[in-house]
Amino acid sequence: MKTRSAKLLLLLICVIAPYFLLGQSTRFAKGQLPAVAVFTDAAQTFTSQQTFNNPLKLSSTSTPTVNGEIGFDGTNLKGYHNNAAFTMGAGGVALGDSPTWTGSHLFNNRIAFGTTATVTANGQIGYDGTNLKGYANGASFTISSGGSGVALGDSPTWTGAHTFTSDVSLATNGGATVGLRFLPLRVTTTNTATPQELVTNDAGTGFLPVLSNGDAYQYVVTIAAKGTAGTWMNQTAMFRRSLVIKRVDGGNTQVVSSSLETIVDETAGVWTFAVTADTSNQRPAAKVTGDAASTIKWAGWAQFTKIN
Repeated sequence: MKTRSAKLLLLLICVIAPYFLLGQSTRFAKGQLPAVAVFTDAAQTFTSQQTFNNPLKLSSTSTPTVNGEIGFDGTNLKGYHNNAAFTMGAGGVALGDSPTWTGSHLFNNRIAFGTTATVTANGQIGYDGTNLKGYANGASFTISSGGSGVALGDSPTWTGAHTFTSDVSLATNGGATVGLRFLPLRVTTTNTATPQELVTNDAGTGFLPVLSNGDAYQYVVTIAAKGTAGTWMNQTAMFRRSLVIKRVDGGNTQVVSSSLETIVDETAGVWTFAVTADTSNQRPAAKVTGDAASTIKWAGWAQFTKIN
C-alpha cells in the first residue's frame, strides 16, 4: 500500500512540477511544449519551431528590447528587428527602418509608409507626410495623387510598348511653359452632316480642358478618319490644325489664330475638321463633319502647351 501511494505521489509531482518550474527561463524543443503553458518571466526561448493551436497571449509588460523578440506593450503587438522596435499593424506587419528585400515580393494588401520615410537613394519609395515620393536617377520625385498616374523622374526609359489609358503630361523645368500634354480624341458619325464634337473618353463625357481667366494655350490637333459604311466606305482623310486659344480676364475664350493642314482627303472636301471656341463652357471644341450617307470613325490626338 505504501509502495502504491509513493508511486501516485511521484506521478503527481511529475505532472505538477513543470508548471512551477516554468517561472524560470525555459527552453522547449519542437513538440515539447505542454498543451497548456503559462510563462511568467520576461522572456522565453524556443530552440525549434513550435505550433500553437490556440492564440498566443502576451502580457501587457512584454515590450521587446532585443532583435528577434516579439511582445505586447498593452496597446500594440511589438517586434524588435535591426536594433529597433516596430509596431505590428492589424492585417499586416510594420517594418523597421530601411528594410531590404533581395528578391521579388508579392504584397496581398496595401503598403503603408511612415511619415518620416523621406527617400534619399535610387530605387527608394516613401511618404514625406503629404505625398508619396520616389527616388531615381539621382533625384527625388512626387508620385501623383488620385491613383490615375505616376510622375516620373528625369529621362525615364521604356524598353517595350506601353499603353496609356489617360492623357500624358510632360512637365518642364521652367521657362515659358508649365507642361506639355497629349489627349486622345475620338468620335463616330453616322449618316449626318452636322458637326460632331470629338471626345476624350469612350463614355463621351470628356472634352478639351476649360480655360481659366488669363490662360493661353497652343494646340496642335491631328485627326484621321475612315469610312466604315455607306457612300465613302474605306475612304480616308487626315487633318492637322494648329492654333492659339486664350481667355482674357473677365472675358470669353477666343481663338487667336488657326491654320489647317490637309494631309489626306479622299472625299475631296466633303469631310471637314475645325477647332472653335466654346464660349458657353470656356474651352476649345474640336469638331468634325461627315456626310449624310456614311458611317465614319474619327480618331487622333490633341497636343497642347499652356503658356505662362
